[in-house]
Amino acid sequence: MGTLKTAKKTPPHIRARQQLLSRMSALSAKGMNRLPPERELCTEFGVSLITIKKVIRQLAIEGRIFSALRKGHFIRTVPAETNIGIVIGEGSVSTFLKEPEVIGGILDVLAKRNCAVRIIQVSKPQEASRIFSQYKIDGCVWYLPHPSLYPKISKVIKGCNIPIVVPVVNYTPPESVRLPENHFANDFTAVGRARAEYLLSCGHRKIVYCANIGTEAHDGFTAALKKVGIVQDPDWNLPKIEEIPEKLPGLLDAGEVTAIISDGGRDRLEAVFRVMEGHPWNRKGDLLIDFIGGAFSELRESHPGVRITAINFYPHHELGSCAAEALVDAVKEGRPIVSAKFVSQVRPPDWTPYRKSQSFGEKDK
Repeated sequence: MGTLKTAKKTPPHIRARQQLLSRMSALSAKGMNRLPPERELCTEFGVSLITIKKVIRQLAIEGRIFSALRKGHFIRTVPAETNIGIVIGEGSVSTFLKEPEVIGGILDVLAKRNCAVRIIQVSKPQEASRIFSQYKIDGCVWYLPHPSLYPKISKVIKGCNIPIVVPVVNYTPPESVRLPENHFANDFTAVGRARAEYLLSCGHRKIVYCANIGTEAHDGFTAALKKVGIVQDPDWNLPKIEEIPEKLPGLLDAGEVTAIISDGGRDRLEAVFRVMEGHPWNRKGDLLIDFIGGAFSELRESHPGVRITAINFYPHHELGSCAAEALVDAVKEGRPIVSAKFVSQVRPPDWTPYRKSQSFGEKDK
């Protein structure tokens, strides 16, 4: 009875950790290094999925296992050569769920290049150097920091004795806020230009812009139009979601619109899709939208009648991969880190972002 009582008092994550370590030893003895799927481990150990994820995360931080995006978790059989820190300045490890493709690209590279990963929380940027020294970090990814921290992070990068890279995803800073050094970001002006050039190449001259205006993407869009002598009519810009059901039907009914650009998240796309579904224009004009992650398939299922001509896809996985490659090179080979900007690509609607394709990176001039 005493043994059973003690077992019940053992916290689930401690018990699952011991069981997983035993399972790893058994697999290693057979020359195997791939762990069973997480849900299979849940059933085997009698714990929740959250508990298994917590245990796997801990073992990954300790350098005992590594994960590869869409491939699973693996036992690390060779000691890590490099100790890479991933700083999350705000929130918790759940921060990674915001942009899973970015962190997937980072972890893929670090796993292939035999790096141990340490998750580090830094509440104040000025404490970073001391924390890196404490954990013996060789290089650092400062993961998706809040824009207000950019100036402070730039100072850390200049004063720190280890390489640091900073991925920047969906943010265009005002002129008063400079991006940190060693950053990897989307080139929004080029994104807007690519959208316009694609539609112009298809013969479109009357394009409704259902997206925020006064942004770098909008500047790129209007610049591309002006290059061929077209000035966008302000009435054809619908930046506010509530304007779409009010004004878009009238523009479509007038018969002049040949194309629509829509981005800015699920709500704005949903508004455009509601107007288009059942409207005769839907089969005549072209709709170019932004890829919106997991919500994309849900949107298509809820509006099967809407015909999408093309998708603007941001290469977040490549952005993460490029940042991690530059960091590991800087640590192992002493190469300087050169900031890079990425341009999204216009793709047909049946294209999947997980398909391997050409590199999207363009180094800053």
